[in-house]
Amino acid sequence: MKAEELQQTIRELWGIVRKLEDNYKKDNRKFTVDGHLLGSIGEVYAKEKFNLELLKNSEKRHDAIDPATNKKYQIKITQRNKVGLSSEPDNLIVIKIKESGLPVISYKGCGKIVWESIKHKKGKQKFISINQLSVLKQNV
Repeated sequence: MKAEELQQTIRELWGIVRKLEDNYKKDNRKFTVDGHLLGSIGEVYAKEKFNLELLKNSEKRHDAIDPATNKKYQIKITQRNKVGLSSEPDNLIVIKIKESGLPVISYKGCGKIVWESIKHKKGKQKFISINQLSVLKQNV
């Protein structure tokens, strides 16, 4: 599947989510796409977008490798305005899903810069906002 086809499929999925939420608004139900489904969407989107090879699911810090450069990447995807990291990746790709379902690359670059910029910690994870990533992206 090409990146453009995947984008269309993701938009269709978000359309289904919006339809469910509209139909059950009076019941105050949310139909968030999260967990493994969202994580896997992010990984395959990054794979297609940047020609990466996905690593085994058992890898602790990284999800993919760029065969052209041998750079390893941790891939994060979020519907929110922040993303959590539990360890310092070599390189990082952060994808933000807009309400339309369109995935947007919020950050692609050095993981160390992001890790050292994070000041908020909750439990075992450190969180950074999408706005902070945008600033870091401009400075890299």
